[in-house]
Amino acid sequence: MMGFVVLGLFLVRDKFPDQAVLQQAEFQIKRHLFAERYPDATVDLEAGASACPLL
Repeated sequence: MMGFVVLGLFLVRDKFPDQAVLQQAEFQIKRHLFAERYPDATVDLEAGASACPLL
């Protein structure tokens, strides 16, 4: 089981050498989920969690 975790860490490091890509992906996923749940609302996720207490 731990072997899969270690292999997964190496895979992520090889596939995403720039960690900013992961943060951008996080913002895109959260924006999409928020838009599905609250279609009439807008939020700036990059402003931080205090901008939107719903997340």
